[in-house]
Amino acid sequence: YVLNRKVAFSPVVLEVNDHKLITKLIIVDQDGIERFCWERADLDARIDSVKLEIIKKLIEETNSKERSLLNYIGKKFYKEIKSLDQLTVPQWKYGVEALEEKKRKPAI
Repeated sequence: YVLNRKVAFSPVVLEVNDHKLITKLIIVDQDGIERFCWERADLDARIDSVKLEIIKKLIEETNSKERSLLNYIGKKFYKEIKSLDQLTVPQWKYGVEALEEKKRKPAI
């Protein structure tokens, strides 16, 4: 198969969040036909009760303080976080990774 014409692509929608992460991207060709569409909706979604219980258990297992963890996560995401149930999915993942690392390498 031989392609007879050049195809040019350009983004028509490019949305980023406060952390400069792409949340939506739509690309069209030179004829205006949509060729690619991607959206990440979970960036601002709050964690569910299962994730909340997981992080609470990890806090307990690592003898961590909830307030210290919230401050740690807040610094990374440039946002004050007042309680665990306010965590978004990416913030939760960051906190869980930190707690799991602490669990693997406890302080001497």
